[in-house]
Amino acid sequence: MKTICYSGIGAKDDGVHTEEEFLKIMNEYDFGKDCGIDIRKKKCKPCKSYKKNMIKYVKKYMKEKRNKSEFNKIDELLKPKKKACDKCKVKNLKPCSLKQLIKYSGAERGPCQKGGNRKSMKRKSMKRKSLKHKSLKHKSLKFRSGRR
Repeated sequence: MKTICYSGIGAKDDGVHTEEEFLKIMNEYDFGKDCGIDIRKKKCKPCKSYKKNMIKYVKKYMKEKRNKSEFNKIDELLKPKKKACDKCKVKNLKPCSLKQLIKYSGAERGPCQKGGNRKSMKRKSMKRKSLKHKSLKHKSLKFRSGRR
């Protein structure tokens, strides 16, 4: 019996699910449709150009600190590209495979690790980074005080 560790919306308390249970949760909360749209959006040419142009205009807007009326003009310029993207990303949707759903939802194959799942592991790694940063800061202060 293959298990999946998933602790998101609709998950059990322990986070351990069989493939069938996981698929049932994904269908119940419409993750299948969202996953299909997300995958389609990444391959769609109008969506790629819309994203590229949006990033370019936002960077320019942020750099030059323009007013809202100018930002609205930019929004009007990008409206046709956004409409084309919206049409493209919902056209010819295919259902996501189990592997794609696992990646989209943030789940992992196999049982959940002792002491929690991915989120708790992330918190531990953040603690390690902050401790490492503090120790480096402490060493640099020692080094400075020793030289003067």
